[in-house]
Amino acid sequence: MSGFNYSVPPVESIVGSIHKDVTRFIDAVCAELEISVSDLVSPCRKKHLCDLRQLLMFILRDEFEMTYDEIGRYFHRDHSTAVYGCKQMRVYIFETNQINLYHGNYLQAANAVYQNGWGRNLKILKYVLRQKNLA
Repeated sequence: MSGFNYSVPPVESIVGSIHKDVTRFIDAVCAELEISVSDLVSPCRKKHLCDLRQLLMFILRDEFEMTYDEIGRYFHRDHSTAVYGCKQMRVYIFETNQINLYHGNYLQAANAVYQNGWGRNLKILKYVLRQKNLA
């Protein structure tokens, strides 16, 4: 028997109770990338959706200071999946210094949304640019 119940409340009610800015951010990133929020939080394991989920998990943890439990509930997953997603992004960006095409495109879209809404760049983008000697 699975330990996680997929019959959780709608995303808006979960995130709205956690942080209203998160809802606005995720909706804007999905709109920018032309991906529906329902696809993002679905159990689908397509590479582009998994990469976006992991990047957003890392951003929610780093920028919005959400707990792993809150991030997991948002994406209709267990907190350990959020821990794994954040760890994978740390490995890709900070340890191996390798991000794939999806991560690069998603990072640019997320930064554009964040810059429009909050007036500054994502912390993760500053690090990536510094690593690539582009800053």
